[in-house]
Parts: sequence; structure tokens; C-alpha cells
Amino acid sequence: MRSSLVAGVLAMMLVGCGGGGVSLTEYADRLDVLAVALGEQLDAGDARMFSGTPTLEDAQEVLTSAVAARTDFQEGLTALDPPEEFADVHTDFVEGHSRIIAAQEAFVARAATAATLEELDQSAEAEAYRAIGTEAASLCQEFRVRIDATADREVFADTPWIPGDMKEVVEVTFRC
Repeated sequence: MRSSLVAGVLAMMLVGCGGGGVSLTEYADRLDVLAVALGEQLDAGDARMFSGTPTLEDAQEVLTSAVAARTDFQEGLTALDPPEEFADVHTDFVEGHSRIIAAQEAFVARAATAATLEELDQSAEAEAYRAIGTEAASLCQEFRVRIDATADREVFADTPWIPGDMKEVVEVTFRC
């Protein structure tokens, strides 16, 4: 049920707070931990929905569990203090993830009133959730580009007069 929306959301979720509290490496490490935990929780829901014939009750439980996982992720993101160079992307990520949670909460509410899985899948809330997934994937890609761009700094690794934070190369586990 999650599709690449989840992956996009994972990456896109560079939460926006401050700017400059930790190094880029520390920020990436902390974000990676959050993203991996969210991915594992969402994967468990996917396994349940795609093993056998899912029921409406399965969907309700998986969606409710996903909202809880995303809420935990959002809290972790909000607590991150990104380095200044990622503050704007982080803010966009936090705001985008908030929209995903809101769409998913509406989807959960609709699941509680749906008579069948097909009715739920055809609902306006399901469509809104799928649409927000497209936005999430876009944010994920934007963040991925920004993170990958740090690899260009590697050429300065042995240049003593360039500050260390301008030489940081980081990787984050993204699934977008």
C-alpha cells in the first residue's frame, strides 16, 4: 500500500527547525537512524498487506500503525537541528511529512467507515494519500540530490586550509 511514497517520505523528511546545531555527518547519521526505523515499520505493514488476501481490517490496522510510525518519525525529525546548509531542505521535509501524516490520518478515518477494501481504495482520502506520495517522492529526490552533492567535496579532503565542515561527505539510506 505504501509504494514509493513511503520511500519518498523517508527521504523528504528532513525536518525544519534551526540551522547549525550539529555537523552534517551527525545530522545525516541521526536522520539515517530515523529513516531506517520508519522503513522497517512500514515494511512490516507492507508484508501484512501483501501476504495473502488483505482484508479491510488488515488495512485499518496497517494504516493506523503507519500513522504511529510516521508520528514517531516526525517527532524525531523535529528534534533534529540541521546544519545551516540543510536548514531549508529540512524545513521543507518536516512540513511535507506533516502533510503526509494529515493525509494518512484522513485515510485512517475513512478506513473506519468503509464497508469494503475496494470502497476504501476508491475513496477521495485514498486518492489524496496517493497524491501526497508524489509530492513526497519529489522531496525525497531533492534531498537525495543535496546529500549526493556532498560527494563533490571529497576532492578537498586533504586540503588543510579548507574547514572540515566544508569537506564533509555524507550518505543517508534513502528509498526514493
